[in-house]
Amino acid sequence: MVGKISCVLCISWSVSYAAVSPHPNIMWEFEKAFESYRVEIATDVEFKTVADRDTIENVARYVPAQALEPGVYYWRAGVHGGSFEIETPQNEIVIPAGSGMKEIRAALAAAKTSGSTCIRFEEGIYNLHPGFESTVFEVHSTTNLIVDGGGAKFVIHDIARLAEVKFSEHITFRNFTVDYEGPVHTAAKVESVAPDGTLELSLWPGCAPPETVPRFMEEQRGLFSDPAYPRMAENVPLLVYMKEPWQPLGGGRYRLQAKKPGDVKNVKPGMVYVCAPRYVPQGIELYHCEDITFADVTTYYLPGIGVVTAFAEDLKLIRFNILRRRDRLLGVQNGGTNIHNARIGPWIEGCRFENTGDDCNHISSLILTPLEQPRPNTVVISPQQPGVRGLPNDMDIRPGDTLAFFDRMQAKLVIEAHVVRSDPAGRNTRVELDRDIPEIVCGTGKGNPDLKVTQVYNLSRSCGNFVFRNNAFVRGRRTGILAKSGPGLIENNRFEELGGGGVEIFNAPYEGLYGHDILIKDNLFRRGGLVDKGKSMRAPAIWTEMFHWGVTADPLHRNLRIIGNDISDYPAHAMELCDVIGLVVEGNRIKNAGADDPIRVENVFDETIVP
Repeated sequence: MVGKISCVLCISWSVSYAAVSPHPNIMWEFEKAFESYRVEIATDVEFKTVADRDTIENVARYVPAQALEPGVYYWRAGVHGGSFEIETPQNEIVIPAGSGMKEIRAALAAAKTSGSTCIRFEEGIYNLHPGFESTVFEVHSTTNLIVDGGGAKFVIHDIARLAEVKFSEHITFRNFTVDYEGPVHTAAKVESVAPDGTLELSLWPGCAPPETVPRFMEEQRGLFSDPAYPRMAENVPLLVYMKEPWQPLGGGRYRLQAKKPGDVKNVKPGMVYVCAPRYVPQGIELYHCEDITFADVTTYYLPGIGVVTAFAEDLKLIRFNILRRRDRLLGVQNGGTNIHNARIGPWIEGCRFENTGDDCNHISSLILTPLEQPRPNTVVISPQQPGVRGLPNDMDIRPGDTLAFFDRMQAKLVIEAHVVRSDPAGRNTRVELDRDIPEIVCGTGKGNPDLKVTQVYNLSRSCGNFVFRNNAFVRGRRTGILAKSGPGLIENNRFEELGGGGVEIFNAPYEGLYGHDILIKDNLFRRGGLVDKGKSMRAPAIWTEMFHWGVTADPLHRNLRIIGNDISDYPAHAMELCDVIGLVVEGNRIKNAGADDPIRVENVFDETIVP
């Protein structure tokens, strides 16, 4: 948004650029945490004809869930206001029913060189063969594009991406369903379990025999599902590793042996072992792009992670559904979303995530590795994380950004400092800071990150202003929402029968640091924490922690409010709240918690906790 003009209503008005995006992102200056805003969008400056009206809390941001027609609009939120225009695409390309990849690729190529385009599919079924590890919708260096499925169904016959968007902005995908017919995973029902961890199994209906797909024979780890629900098998580890590949016994029967017999001690006949290798192509990949929307899109399977991003600003998932087809045990092979290093976090509303193979949603910043510290206020930094491409200025560290330096082994914040100057050179960036920093432990930037090396996070690229509201997260293998950063809103969502917790806020080994200014309000948490996390650990509905090794961690999480949530049937604590400064817990309804103390609190300061 650019420019400001005065208004007799004493609203500070701002005017935005025009784009074809029907779900525009409206932002205003963040004033204080937990503020409530009444938002209105109208077609006239007097607000006589209101197109959308809503209330949003704790984030200075709004995205209309219903698509807006082309035209000029005015908005207001408290004392803030402005206008924007949604343009009509200059060009329209119609894809006839029954077309294939040739027509889709030709349309995308034409859109790349046009000012703005709507690619519109006729309603029907499209059988698509993009090729192994290829892409259906490859959108590179494109601006102002709408891909409107018109109710079409895309059936993908290869292990391929649904979409890859790079170096593009104002891109909308909407109104279609997706299914995969290729052998993305296989599974077998447990017939017997021996004390030494040997399993005898029979091929699950509709799955490819493992010996016919080399990748299934290479993958020696999997998860166990209880098909009666279906959901993750209770009291079984998240992943179980096998000693050897599948041993065919003939007649659709197989033998496997767990590396650790104890991992399968709670596996019962009738449970199903699912082998879902993590393929290179993810379902949807977004890199170095802005204003990307998926609205009214339903998938019945996706390879890898459903939506994975790096440096993708302002991602909007609106009524985006990852569903489990009734004859399958998973809705997506890996996690639902994995969203990293955005200056504007995701807006996720009205979505449903079923039977994800990992976390339903994960948002954070990426770990960065210091390579050298030539001067006390200067550090050379390298990315060291999957999903970050080796491109010029890949990390996009800018003057004014805030970098956090963290000692992982001691669970201590070394310092936070602002960037004064940034000089990218290939994958590495030399940054000059506004203050001297203590001597840090530098690494090589090769291989997996060494946890003894000082971790660096760009807090200005940690998906702040994220919103999750009115969503359902059901029967996923692990967590509903794993979040760091802030401010953020998690409101009116359902978390049901998850293997892990509902909302978890902690520093993962390689991703994200701490959560702040997060409102968790009016959510339903029912029967989660089903998966054995080892050492008799069972995840609570809401969990905050700074991970540590026998030391007291810095309480870096701050300013969290947990209000008005319904929590029932968790095997241990309903909440486990650790390492927080500034915590309010009130008005929550907790039933049938497995622990004597439904709310466990440790290393928390300045708290108000009303059971």
